Amino acid sequence: MKKLSLQLSKIWPELMKGFEASIHKKWLHYWEQTFEEWVKDKKTEEITKQLSPLFNLYLKKNLKKIGFQVKEGVGQDYVWEGIPIEGKLTLSKKNGWTGNGFPKTNWHLLVKIQFDENGQISGSLVCLVPLNECKSSWSKTSDTNNFSSLKLFSEDYEKIIMVVGNFKKNPTYLDPILV
Repeated sequence: MKKLSLQLSKIWPELMKGFEASIHKKWLHYWEQTFEEWVKDKKTEEITKQLSPLFNLYLKKNLKKIGFQVKEGVGQDYVWEGIPIEGKLTLSKKNGWTGNGFPKTNWHLLVKIQFDENGQISGSLVCLVPLNECKSSWSKTSDTNNFSSLKLFSEDYEKIIMVVGNFKKNPTYLDPILV
């Protein structure tokens, strides 16, 4: 996974530039308004819900360059060198990702992206997390809600492989630092 981390860190700035250009082009075409106009009155959850599928499609297309294979299934999105990986994106500045409640594979590619008021990407955080080695885990679903959430504990910091950005260790949870 260190090898994957190095490969991702090398191409990440270019991926973000390409994703940003793609979003701005597609938004105007499909929503008949600019991304900046659309984003103004939306909550983070609403924006993430719209962007996440587009982001995953973009990654799937562009990560083939470093050996990623698309292999969607319950609890996984990619395979890299035979290792199943679940990908999760959030636009939240907080420590947390949301999932669909299904069991997930061990390795997670966790991504946070921050947009500024002009709809430009102003920062990101990317990490690889081996959940079976961590205290952090997906929350349980309930009878009325099939969503689960993942927050990373500070004690798991040494197990997380950082690609872009970092975390600040707090007494209980990690605090994301986007760059």
